[in-house]
Parts: sequence; structure tokens; C-alpha cells
Amino acid sequence: KACEKLGISVMISHGTPKERAKQAERVVTAGVRNIVSKVGPGWGSASVSDDVANLKAIREAVGDEVYLGVDANGGLDYSTALDLCLRLEQFNLYKVEQPVPTWDVDGLARLQKKLRTPVWAHESAIEIPGLLECIKKDACDGVCIKVVWTGGIFKSLKWAAIAEAANLAISCGSMVGSGYESAAQAHFLAADPWMSKFAHANLGPPLLHDQWDTTNPPIHDDLAVNPPVYKDGYFYPPDGPGLGLELNEKIIPKLITKGKSPIVVTEKASLPSFH
Repeated sequence: KACEKLGISVMISHGTPKERAKQAERVVTAGVRNIVSKVGPGWGSASVSDDVANLKAIREAVGDEVYLGVDANGGLDYSTALDLCLRLEQFNLYKVEQPVPTWDVDGLARLQKKLRTPVWAHESAIEIPGLLECIKKDACDGVCIKVVWTGGIFKSLKWAAIAEAANLAISCGSMVGSGYESAAQAHFLAADPWMSKFAHANLGPPLLHDQWDTTNPPIHDDLAVNPPVYKDGYFYPPDGPGLGLELNEKIIPKLITKGKSPIVVTEKASLPSFH
């Protein structure tokens, strides 16, 4: 491991300005120092003025020492994105993530050259061809990854090497999975000195169990008996063989989708023969 712990980045994706400020205060009290708020019609607000009000409330609640960014999930047209991002610069954001649609890499590049706030690509750069296009067009200052979106650990290692070679900051999100997704991504991130420098939204267990200190009380109903520890604004790659986890077999019956039966894979299955 290149590090023993990694910083947490928390996403705030719903609520009024007051509700978002309260969510931000809660995670900052738990030690988090990196917050990203959703903006735009998909996850944020229907109007630019509402998004501005949300960010104003969050910044006032957490102060100037907390890193604050926004993520539009590609939900804005270029003109609206430029308008919103310029208005948000008063809040000293460290990033505006994927403000325009996935296909509009040229729009990202135009915004990147007009804004003081760093522009990050996510959906546009999630796979290697898109990442290379963003780099060639100088379209972003940082990039985001989800290991499952990029194609697994092997492809993600290639992706990360390319991003690092281009001197781009990296942040990893999650699919809000169990301790198993969290542990796999934690090991992926902690193994690399470059990626371990940044905060990541690898947040499955804290979001699923609604607690930002997973040691107090310990989590007992995750798919893993011993999910990764989240505490004081950091998460910790587990020690031990493999992912460092033990399957929580007692919880499996509760997690089976209602109306579905388990599929048992055995060694008795015959493989086709080729002659």
C-alpha cells in the first residue's frame, strides 16, 4: 500500500438549502473535509438561482477550510453551464464536475478555458478512449472514475496510469455497494501514490448504513462481516488476504430479492467439448 488511509469526499444530492447545509455540517463534524453538491435539473435544482442558493448555504455552514465542489452529471447545456459556473465562483470551488453532456468534450474544453474553477470530466472520461479525447483536447483539470464503469481493476489501472501521465487529479466514486465494492476500490486507490493523494467518494458502507464512523457502533448487517473502516474523514483498506474481508453468510437470506431463488453453481456443470 502507498498509504494507510484515504480521504473521504461526500456527495450531497438532494434537499433545500437548509437541508443541504445540515447534511454538510453533519459530515464535517464527522471529520470530512471534501464535499460535492449536485447541481442542474437531474440531481440538483431546476434553476440556476436555486443551485446558487444551495451552494451559498453549504459554504456558510462549513466555512472556507472545507473543499467544496459541484457535479452536474452532464445535465446542463453549454450556455447554462457557463452562467451557473461563473455565478458559483464566489464560493471558491475546487471543481465543477461534468457540467455538460458526455458527448460535448469540446464544450468542456471551452468552459475549462473560461472559468477560474477547475473543470473535471467524469462521464466523458470514464473509459480510456474518452479519457484520451479529454486529454488531447485539454478539456479538463481532473477526472473521475468508478471501477465498475471503467471495466474492472485491470482496465482501471491502465486508465489511472494515463490520467497520472497527463498530470490530472483523480477522484473515485462508487455504486453505493457493500463492503466488498468499498474494499476493492480502497485497495485499488491505496496501491497508487498518485491516486492516494486525493479524496474519494468510495462511500458504500457509510451511505447504506447511514453512519460516518463505522466503528461506533460497529456495522453488523453488511455483506462483509468486517467492512472497511470509515472514521474521522478517512477510509481504510482492510488488512488480510485478498480483499481482507469475510463474507457475512448470516445476512445473505435477508438480501435475496423477494420472489427470486438462489442460483447454485457447481462443478458438475459440463463444458462443451470441441473436436
